[in-house]
Amino acid sequence: MEDVAGTIVNTAKDAFYVTVGLGVMGFQKAQVRRQEFKKKLEEPWANFEAQLDDVRVTINNRISELDSSLEAFISDLEERISPLEDKLPEPAREFAKEAHAKGKEIRGQILAHLTN
Repeated sequence: MEDVAGTIVNTAKDAFYVTVGLGVMGFQKAQVRRQEFKKKLEEPWANFEAQLDDVRVTINNRISELDSSLEAFISDLEERISPLEDKLPEPAREFAKEAHAKGKEIRGQILAHLTN
């Protein structure tokens, strides 16, 4: 009877150790899978951020190009309109100068907002 009890105790111990070992292995496997999953999630995000930076640079370059073209157009327009402004009556001339200054101010604000 003692041999049977000893065998049962030894079998229970072995079963306990096997259960603990399997639990530890399962936990380790879950940790590895969690790390792999985390890595898979981070890789596309890093790729996305790099692509987003490229898009930002491209947009800023296009805005600069547009601003340069717009500046050339405005300069040409000012050269053509300036002689006409001089022929306007004083109140209209002042109004035209104020409108011109306000247009430059607004354009500068828009450009500052777009490039930030």
